[in-house]
This record gives sequence, structure tokens and C-alpha cells, in this order.
Amino acid sequence: MFVAVGLAAQGLHARTASSVLMKAAYPSWDAPKPTPTEEPVVQVAPAPTVAVPSMPTMAHPLADVAAFSNIGLEASWEKPNVILIMLSDRNARFKTGQAILTEVGTNEIKALAAVLNSRTYESLAVDGHADRRGGYQRNLELSRQRARAVLTSAVDFGVPVEKFKSVKGWSYDHPLVQGTGPEVWGRNRRVEFRVITEP
Repeated sequence: MFVAVGLAAQGLHARTASSVLMKAAYPSWDAPKPTPTEEPVVQVAPAPTVAVPSMPTMAHPLADVAAFSNIGLEASWEKPNVILIMLSDRNARFKTGQAILTEVGTNEIKALAAVLNSRTYESLAVDGHADRRGGYQRNLELSRQRARAVLTSAVDFGVPVEKFKSVKGWSYDHPLVQGTGPEVWGRNRRVEFRVITEP
């Protein structure tokens, strides 16, 4: 206090006197202050991407007779692993004497292909058959051509061509029913489509 009074008597301002006192008491009081520096920007590494496993694709159900019967096809189990689908020509699936599918036949193959594309199976086989009218060789060629026409149409609707393991024509060697007349001929004039479900 006495020092402060003495300094004031010398004509110093009270605030200056206080500053002098602080310098005397704390020698570093008037030392130059360090220039503030910016904190370095810390680069934060992005969080690692965690791969989320995708859900396994559910396999299509195994082909069965009901899947084909439900769309109006004549289907049955020929063997424990073979579904026989009978495409008889009673419903005019082909133009007369030709291997050209009618609209009815094309729509039927389209429905058949839709089922095949939604099911699991091993392979396919197509067999063409003719009735007894006309010569054997003519019917042999016609039955082959009709079997191929069914295959081509099924492939056009998305069935993998590599699934077809056999495509044959049999002329009238394997009649389904005996006799004559439009009903018998229509039954025997057919394409048999086999779906082999398992090896």
C-alpha cells in the first residue's frame, strides 16, 4: 500500500500504478503473449463399410402334376420322377396336316412355359405322334416337325433350350387308343411333353 501511495505521489495514474505493482509482483506479467494458433484439423477416417449378407434366393419349388393340371393341361405321373403332359390334337393345337401351332396351341405352350419357368426340374423331352391316316414316312416327318414346333414355342416363351434332352417323332408306332374316327385320331395325334423332375 505504501508503494502504491508513493507511486501516486510521483504523478502516476492509479491504473498505471496498479500495472507497475503487477509487474513487480509477477515479472512475467508484461511478457509477450504467444500468438494463438489454430488447432490442426484431425482427419477422421470413415467408418468401415460392413457388408450385409444378402438373403439367399429361394429355389423354385419342384415341378409337380398339380402345377400343370391347375392350368388345364392333361398331366400325370408316368414314373416317380417323370411328369407326362399330353398335348393331344383334339383341340386343334396344330393346323391340319402341318406343324404350325394354332392360337389355341400357342396359348397352351405359353401357359406350360410359365409353369416350367417357375419350377425346378432336371430336363425335358418332347415326342411327336401321328394317327394312321396317310403314309408312314409322311407321318414320321410330321410328328418330328410338330415335336420341334412345341420345343421352339416353349423356348420362345423363356424355357432354356439346354433343358431339352430329347426331341423325337414316332409316326403312328405308338397309338394311345385303338380304333378309327375323329375322336381316336385326335387322341393318337399328339405331342407328349415329359418333365423329368430329378435325375
